[in-house]
Amino acid sequence: MLPLSHFSNILLVYIVSLLVALILFNFALNRLVLNPLGQLDRAMSQIEAGKDPSSQLKQGGIGEVGRLINRFVRMAHAVLESRRDLEQKVQDRTADLERLAKVDPLTELLNRRGMTERMEAKVNRARREHSAIGLLWLDIDWFKEINDTYGHALGDDALKTVAGIIQTTIRPYDLAARWGGDEFLVFVQPTENHTLGMLAERLRIAVAAYQHPSMETVSLSVSIGGCLSLENHQLDSLLQNADQALYKAKDRGRNCYCAYTPSLSE
Repeated sequence: MLPLSHFSNILLVYIVSLLVALILFNFALNRLVLNPLGQLDRAMSQIEAGKDPSSQLKQGGIGEVGRLINRFVRMAHAVLESRRDLEQKVQDRTADLERLAKVDPLTELLNRRGMTERMEAKVNRARREHSAIGLLWLDIDWFKEINDTYGHALGDDALKTVAGIIQTTIRPYDLAARWGGDEFLVFVQPTENHTLGMLAERLRIAVAAYQHPSMETVSLSVSIGGCLSLENHQLDSLLQNADQALYKAKDRGRNCYCAYTPSLSE
């Protein structure tokens, strides 16, 4: 029954109060719920990318949202730590597998595959630098008789003995490998004929003079063929020439060194 103008001030106060309440509610909702949840969403994206999400959680929530964020942070750190441990284990296992693929497990020298890869790289480098390279091919004398007479355990000791002598005799930057069976290769670079021959004789004498406690009844010796390449290095021809020299050393009675010369091919 009263004129509407009597209620205008009340309506104005009501509308203004409602707007202020809505603004405050929106501010509180954004600050306490929506913004923390948005940060949480971005932090999850960081976890998916394998990154630390801490940089995305600068503003923590309160109440249930705060507890949720704190739990997520602890879970994220645990996940990242587990991922780092797993990646490290994978790297270690990969390195072990690569090593097993290129190293002979008995002698711990390079195997045929590992030696071939390393020699190819060194041959290419020697070709660029115009430096000489040498190859020694060693064969344990009467190795089959050692295995047949004394057993394979003693044969393994013979292989490890020769491998140890090679490792301690060659230079740190030379290569050594168990090429297969009772045969070993030594790749020497740089070198020349006299140095290659001296190294072969040191290896031969050291093997013949060594006495292992478990091999007192066995006399070890090696036949060695050597080849020197001065230019136009080809790994296949180098191996073939060293192999011919090795067979010549065996023909001469074993326990000796023979250097390759063109007359051997003839």
